[in-house]
Parts: sequence; structure tokens; C-alpha cells
Amino acid sequence: MKNDFNRKDRNRLVIISLIAIVIVLVCVIGWVVIASPAIDKYISEKQQEAYAQGQGAIIQEILLQVERQGFVQIPISDTQSVVLDLRMPEQTA
Repeated sequence: MKNDFNRKDRNRLVIISLIAIVIVLVCVIGWVVIASPAIDKYISEKQQEAYAQGQGAIIQEILLQVERQGFVQIPISDTQSVVLDLRMPEQTA
């Protein structure tokens, strides 16, 4: 009688363990297949938005500096730079 009781407890423990393992595997697969790609996509979209905003802000700042000073000097290396200046196109008659 006692041996039969231990077998039932052992079977129940095995079933509960298997159910727990299946639940953990389903969660891991759900994370890998659904959540992780969605998070990566969200991060990528936010990075692209930030890049576009930063690029726009830099261009605006360069244009403002050209308006105020008439030129802007942008260093591209230790010995070289690019100079942008404001020139009006000559009108031909």
C-alpha cells in the first residue's frame, strides 16, 4: 500500500516537472520568436528617428552659422577643412 502511494507521488512529481519544463520552453520560444524581434525593431526605429533628428539639427545649425557669419568652416581632418560661404548667384541680363 505504501509502495503504491510513493509511485503515485513520483508520477505526480514527474508530470508536474514536465509541465514546468514545457511552460519554460514555451516562454523561451515566445521570447525568441516574438518579443526579441519586436524589441529589436523598436530600438532600430528609435535609432533611425534620432539619427534623422540629429542630422536635421546639424544642418540647421550650419545654415544659421552661415547666415550669421557669412561662412562656416567644417574640419574634416587635422590638416583639412571645408569652408561653406554664402554667395548670391550673379544675375545675367
